[in-house]
Amino acid sequence: MGMSIDIVGGGYKPSWVKVSYIGVYDFDKFYRDIVAWFKSKGYFFHEKVHIEQVKPAGKDHKIDFVGIREADEYTRYTINVEIWALRTTKVLNKENLYKGEIQVRIKGSMEADYKNKFERYGKIGIVLRNFYHKYVIKKRFWKKYAGDIYVETNDLISNIKSNLGLITP
Repeated sequence: MGMSIDIVGGGYKPSWVKVSYIGVYDFDKFYRDIVAWFKSKGYFFHEKVHIEQVKPAGKDHKIDFVGIREADEYTRYTINVEIWALRTTKVLNKENLYKGEIQVRIKGSMEADYKNKFERYGKIGIVLRNFYHKYVIKKRFWKKYAGDIYVETNDLISNIKSNLGLITP
């Protein structure tokens, strides 16, 4: 298996960047904007989870997205988005507007040797991969790849915050 490194929402203990909002929002627009963002950046994405539960206080939604984009033949980027829309109720006389709480968690990571080219050669392949990372592509790996996924993930976070009115565009 390739080497995966969390860049945004990462560190030694994997964590997520969290965004929370309580109030009125257009859930359909919120959802469409995330999908449009992934498409505009060239990510292949899909929903891993989409669950709705009706509760006395309103509907709860759980949606998990995964977006994957190949940087090149050796490295790819992954952005995970988890959305919880809690206690949502429709706002009367307002189309597509809902009231409730939204919690979003976002994590951006990159994976080297995602096609397991080095691991095909067993232990010697792993030694060669470590040498390749340490001496051949170290600068490109940390400046280009880590920089790209950092910028893209933070752009998505800003897009989500802007959509919820937490920051001005």
